[in-house]
Amino acid sequence: MTRRRSSPGVASGLALPRNDLALLIAREHGDPHRVLGVHPAGKNSVVVRAFHPDAVRVDCLLPDGTTAALEPVASGGLFGTLPRGRRLPLHYCLRFTFTDGATWEHQDPYRFLPTIGETDLYLYNEGTHRRLW
Repeated sequence: MTRRRSSPGVASGLALPRNDLALLIAREHGDPHRVLGVHPAGKNSVVVRAFHPDAVRVDCLLPDGTTAALEPVASGGLFGTLPRGRRLPLHYCLRFTFTDGATWEHQDPYRFLPTIGETDLYLYNEGTHRRLW
């Protein structure tokens, strides 16, 4: 039996199943909160994943002033890191760097729980949601 890895050369905690990866890169993933942001990665560790198709580097800025570089998980803009000694909840910002040297620093929206609830989805699909903002 042959075991296949999602992304050769990438730490197993960072890799994603090929289907999740393909859907993210195509920007068609139905549940990006499940794979992006911060998630448990074992008993006492976490994984941080970020996606930006134009980024060449991503850094995770931690509240104690340290920085954890995210490594490319796959071509197409997915990055990840297993920051040492961190547990949930983890507060952090992301800094994306682009080919022209420009950077963009912001809170990771996937660090937070989804804000659309069942009622919102029901009303939206019904066409009667009047408070989408």
